[in-house]
Amino acid sequence: MMAQSPTVTSDQSELSMRTSTSTHGNHRIETMRSRLGEWLAQRLGSATVAISDLAKPKSGGRSNETYIFDISWKVDGERRQKNLVLRLKPTSHRLFIDDNFEKQYRILSLLRETTTAPVPKVLWFESDGSVLGAPFFVMEKIEGESPADNPPYKIEGFVRNASVENRRQLWVSSIETLARLHSHAFSMGQLDFLSEPSLGISGIEQQLTWWRSCLDWAEAGQPHPVAVATWEYLVNNMPRDRPTGLSWGDARLGNMLFHDFRCVAVLDWELVSLGGAMHDLGYWLAYEHYNAHPSLPGLGSRSETIETWERFSGRRAVDLAWYEVFGCFRLLVIIIRACRMRREAGLRVGYPDFEFNNRCTHRLAELLQLPPPGKLPE
Repeated sequence: MMAQSPTVTSDQSELSMRTSTSTHGNHRIETMRSRLGEWLAQRLGSATVAISDLAKPKSGGRSNETYIFDISWKVDGERRQKNLVLRLKPTSHRLFIDDNFEKQYRILSLLRETTTAPVPKVLWFESDGSVLGAPFFVMEKIEGESPADNPPYKIEGFVRNASVENRRQLWVSSIETLARLHSHAFSMGQLDFLSEPSLGISGIEQQLTWWRSCLDWAEAGQPHPVAVATWEYLVNNMPRDRPTGLSWGDARLGNMLFHDFRCVAVLDWELVSLGGAMHDLGYWLAYEHYNAHPSLPGLGSRSETIETWERFSGRRAVDLAWYEVFGCFRLLVIIIRACRMRREAGLRVGYPDFEFNNRCTHRLAELLQLPPPGKLPE
C-alpha cells in the first residue's frame, strides 16, 4: 500500500500513510472509473457518465480512502457537470478500530440539512461492497485549500506564504468555526445514531471507553507505559460534569478547507461522537502542541485559542486540563497504531524509539508530572 518514505523530519510524518504510484494502482483507478461511471449513470438517469481527473487528493483523508473527480453527463440533450469527492470505507489498512463509516454520511447529511455548519453536500451512500470493493459515499466538492500535514503547513504551502493579516484571518475563522460548530440545538433523537449506550451513560464516558478499546487494539499486547499512565489519570480524574453533545472528533486546522482565508468546509468526520464541545477543544490544543514547528506570525497562541474559542462559543473552557490530557491520549493512540501499520508494511518509523519518545509523550509527561520518556532528537 505504501511506498518507502524518505527520512522522517517531523513527528507528523508518522501520521501520514501515502499510497504508491504503480501499474497496479493505475489499473485499479481505471477499473474504479468504469464501475463508478456505470453506478453514477443509474443514479443520474443518463446513458453514460464521463469521469475525468479521478485521483487521490494531495493531502488529508488519512483514515478513509478519498478520491476527487469530475463528471459530465447529458439529460434531455443538455450537458451537465459536477465536481465530486468519493470516500471509500477502509478495509485492510485501518487506522481506527471502528470506522463509523455510515455515521459520517449521516452526520454530514444532518448538519447540511439542519444547521449552518460548513460541510459538503452528500449525495449518495452505497452499502454494496461489490461495486468498488467496499461501501462508499459521494459528496459535492467544495473548492478551497487545506493546511497540509505533510509537508506541514507551517513550513510550506499557502499558509506559510500568506501575509500576516491573511494568516490571522484564517486562524480566527478556524476558531470561530470550531466554536460555533456545537451551537445548534438538535431536536430530540436527531443524534441518537451516534450514541453507544453499552459504552457508558454520557457521551464523554462512551468516548473514554471507546478510546481504551482503541488503545488495547493498537498496542497488540505490548503495553505503552505513558499511555497506561494517562489512562489511569483520565479514569481517576473524570470531570463531574459529563456532557453528551456533538463532537467533530478530529478537530484540527488540517481538516478544514479555506477560501480567501475563511473556513468554507469542515471535513473528516470519522471520529464523530457525542463527546461534546470540550472534547474538540482539548484535541485541537493537543494537536497544535504536537505540531513541532515554530508558529507563524498571525496564528494564535494557546491562550489566544482558548480566549477566542470562549468568546465565539459563549462558553467557559471548563475542565480543560482533563480534556487536553484526553486529547493527547487520543493522539498517542493514533501514533501507536500508525507506527504499527508502518512496521507491518515494512516501512521505517522515524527513529528507533519514536513510538514511546515523541512530542506527544513528552507533553503528557509534562501535564501529568511523569519522568521524561527519553530525549527528543534535535
